[in-house]
Amino acid sequence: MAPVLILLHGPSEPLGALAPPLAAAGLALDTRLAPEPLPSNLAGYGGIVVMGGAMGVYEADRHPFLTGEIRLLRVALERGIPVLGVCLGSQLLAAAAGARVYRGEAGPEVGWLPVTRLADDPWLEGWPRSFEPLSWHGDSFDLPPGARHLASSALYAHQAFRLGSGLGLQFHVEATAELAREWLGDPAMPSAWRPGAEQVARCHEAATRMAPLVSALGTAFARSVLAIASGPWHPAG
Repeated sequence: MAPVLILLHGPSEPLGALAPPLAAAGLALDTRLAPEPLPSNLAGYGGIVVMGGAMGVYEADRHPFLTGEIRLLRVALERGIPVLGVCLGSQLLAAAAGARVYRGEAGPEVGWLPVTRLADDPWLEGWPRSFEPLSWHGDSFDLPPGARHLASSALYAHQAFRLGSGLGLQFHVEATAELAREWLGDPAMPSAWRPGAEQVARCHEAATRMAPLVSALGTAFARSVLAIASGPWHPAG
């Protein structure tokens, strides 16, 4: 079976809550932790999941692997390969589609905060119009040309978009209660990135509420991969 390419940008930014539905679907995963070498092309791959990271898309001079990731995402969009981008992953997907990515003027958006779904999407089937995922970002992006605007928040309008085979989500669907506590309670983070004890205390309840939505998202993504991926896989590089 053709595997899904998993692009990670740090040990504290794993698949998290997305891992169980992908495993349940029987998907093979080829995981690359930056700056590990990327595949030379996408031959044989059935999909891509691009996760978050501390770097900005505009910092490719310091993190040259970002240029390679954008190149692969551009190819995936051209070929109709399913792509799920989360936080930094959504920004990389937007950049691959020609959109501008930049430091957000409103500052960091951190915590379990309301997001409003504006339109339907096959991978977000069953999601309510309003939900509270974990937000943890300071950058934002313009909506890519031709993209469908799917969600917004009070602080940042572009929270989710669909463009062809790609879905970009600015918020952290992968956040389990354990991951969220680690991020929100990290004493080494600047004060703007530490929303306080109340948000940390909400981690179990909020992650539990998000869990079935994230499971449905992962399952829907896996179905899209399985619908187009078949046959033996040989690594492309």
